[in-house]
Amino acid sequence: MQSGPDQIDQTSAYLKQRLAEHRIRPLLPAPPISEQVIESSHIVGMMGTEPIQAAIAAGAEVVLAGRASDSALYAAIPLTLGADPGLSWHAAKTLECGAACAVVPAADCMFASIREDHFDIDRWISTQGARRKPLPRTRCTKMQTRFCSQNPQAS
Repeated sequence: MQSGPDQIDQTSAYLKQRLAEHRIRPLLPAPPISEQVIESSHIVGMMGTEPIQAAIAAGAEVVLAGRASDSALYAAIPLTLGADPGLSWHAAKTLECGAACAVVPAADCMFASIREDHFDIDRWISTQGARRKPLPRTRCTKMQTRFCSQNPQAS
């Protein structure tokens, strides 16, 4: 890989090798990937959950992730703890765009509880000041959560 000030470029030779090993495949509905596509593209690597999980397992309390998938930041711990991968990634994607899933949308925290066969999303109760008053209340509705998780343009 080649490093630059703002990016980590994947070399075409490395990517062609991975393509020949069947380690690269397009995510639907993307078209097929070929050597020609690799030659004519600028491909930048992005980190998934694995390096985050390794850092936490090694005792890190804070992980500076740089160019990482936003959802990977939320999925790393549930996956490490053995939660269902589908539920972990779906909950992580919902948390990533959490404010869009709330009424009244706010740049505040959301919390996911991943169960055996589903996950629950709720607002994180924020407080402010010495008297610890709740901030204006928000809530999640099934309609907003469904919209957030099914609309890729929402994030």
